[in-house]
Formats: sequence, structure tokens, C-alpha cells
Amino acid sequence: MKRCAVVFLAVYVCCLSSVLQAAPASLPVWQKLENSGVSYRLYKQPEFVAHVFDVDLKLHQIRILNAGENLQTHAYVRQMVALWPWVIASNASFFDESQRVMGLVVNAGQVISKHLIKSWGILSVRLGHAEILSGQEFDWKSHASQADAVVQGLPRLVVHKKIPALKAQSATRTIVCVNSSDKDNHHLFLIATSRVDTSLVAHFLVDELGCEEALNLDGGPSTQLEARAGSFSLSMAGGWGVPNALVILPVGVSP
Repeated sequence: MKRCAVVFLAVYVCCLSSVLQAAPASLPVWQKLENSGVSYRLYKQPEFVAHVFDVDLKLHQIRILNAGENLQTHAYVRQMVALWPWVIASNASFFDESQRVMGLVVNAGQVISKHLIKSWGILSVRLGHAEILSGQEFDWKSHASQADAVVQGLPRLVVHKKIPALKAQSATRTIVCVNSSDKDNHHLFLIATSRVDTSLVAHFLVDELGCEEALNLDGGPSTQLEARAGSFSLSMAGGWGVPNALVILPVGVSP
């Protein structure tokens, strides 16, 4: 059976003092969090800092949690996951000017948003396997009922281990990434970044994390991260509420 994990990466500039105060000074190696299949590492790059969570999908489940029944309802990630003592979560979907979710969204086999954007990328977690592919490649009508979580974003930062032509843009980002060393697609990186250039973060994903596929989720003031795992705690506040969150919970815990 292929080993599966999800990795959450939060990258942000040093001027975010509230985040820096919550983080340790440096972690040059992976730290396994207590009573979980999660490992954590803090990366300090010359241009940015990165928090990385590596989550084993055999021991953890991924869900897309709505802020409310209305797809235009927004809340902060920390508010959405406040009741869980053990949780790792970030923002997820983009939203339009009317505050409505953009792209296909599936949670635990239930289609939340049917608007598949074929030109965007897709993160799909299904039957314990994580993959990132294009909207054109994804057959959501046949796969949705088996999907643990599906969310869309753009641009695809890494495609088949290669960095595509990317528009130069410095922004805070949330990113998901499949690790090329995980042959069974059981590893995924989720990244939340502050102001870092698109190309620079893409090279980090390939060179430091070994990403084979990577997808940019919503960013800017939307980027936020909340993690509680035993004695470990990390909070990265966003600038505004978001329509949904990508949530990691231990298997067996009710979403």
C-alpha cells in the first residue's frame, strides 16, 4: 500500500511579528508531533520563512469545512476549527467579488460547489491518495462520491517536477504540493506564504521539498493557518474571513 501524507507549509515574511513570536527560532530537522502521524519543520530562507507540516494520510483525514451553509458566508479559519483540540487547518478556495466560492469543492463525497473551472488546477484527496491535476483531467462526476476533499486553485506552480512559465508576482500564498519521493501519492504539502515571488517559492518547492506537483490556493489576506497538536501550537492570522478551510483531523474524529 502506498504511504500517504499531507504537508502544510506556511511561508511568510519576517515582518509578521505575531507569527514569529508563535514560532520557534529554528528547526533544522523534522520534529514529530506527539501522538500523531504529523511531522513539522521550520525553514528559514533568505527571503522568507516556511512552516511545513507533513501529515500521514493513513492516520489523518482531510476535509473542506464551510464557514456556513451559504457559500457566501465567511469566517476566520481559527473560528471554524475552534472546537477541535487537535487540528491543522488553512484557508482553501478562492472567492469572487460577491464573496462566493470559486471552483469545484467536494467534502466527504458531497459536492459543495459544482462550478468546475477546467483551466484551473485541482487538489483531490480520494481513498487515502492525494493528487494535483488540471481541471480538464478531473472527472468529478465519477470521482466526487469517493472524494474526501476536492478544491481548486491557480496557478499550478509545479507540473510534472517542472516549473512552468509563471507571472512574476509577490504575494502571500497558500499552496498544496505532492512530494515526488512519495510514489504512492500519500504525501502532500500545504503552503501558506506571505509576500514571496511566484518563481522563488516554486523553486523552493522543487529544490527543498521535492514537489512533483504544486497548486496555489487563495492567498493575500486570505492566507491563514491554525495548528494544535498536543503541546504544539501555531497560529497564523489572516486579514479577513474566508468561505472555507482545508482541515486535517485524526482518522476517527468527527469532522
